[in-house]
Amino acid sequence: MLPVVVLASCHAALLVINLDLATLSFAGTGDPYPSDWRTADDRYVVDANADLIAAAREAGFLIVYLYGEYDYVPDEQEKAFPAEIAPRPSDLVIARPGPYQNVFRDTGLDEILRARGINRLVISGLNTAYCVKVSAWYGNAFGYEVIVAADAHSGGEPSRAEQYNTRFWPYYDTTVTATAEIDFAALCAGGEE
Repeated sequence: MLPVVVLASCHAALLVINLDLATLSFAGTGDPYPSDWRTADDRYVVDANADLIAAAREAGFLIVYLYGEYDYVPDEQEKAFPAEIAPRPSDLVIARPGPYQNVFRDTGLDEILRARGINRLVISGLNTAYCVKVSAWYGNAFGYEVIVAADAHSGGEPSRAEQYNTRFWPYYDTTVTATAEIDFAALCAGGEE
């Protein structure tokens, strides 16, 4: 007998990428990433995500935290997040294995989202030029409506993140919207046509 899948009443999910304490400890250093990830401090994006997560949670979004698995970081540190954005029991916390920049690869994420009837994604986190960019691209390629939270992703110089907001995302038919302007309720209600 096949298991019964209960579709979520909300058809949208928030993907929070790389905001685990282990990855945040590298922010501002570039290590172990290329030197173009070196900034004064990317951890400010945690505050932006606190607002984003709260608004998405209030609307009924599925919140999915995706963290990198690192060979040199103890497991308990990989799964830890700053208190202001800490996952709740109803949220999903998924490891991203290997060096892959695409959060859909080897995570089962696509299957989880489809089983819940989710067709819209809001994406935030670190690192704009790598994981956020590639994951948004794959989300679009897999048929999701993708919105990048303009003020809740970072990586590299702030001007570089702004270039992604104004030049890169629109070129790939990805909507870019500031957290305060995202209509979470409408996204939640938008099921399959």
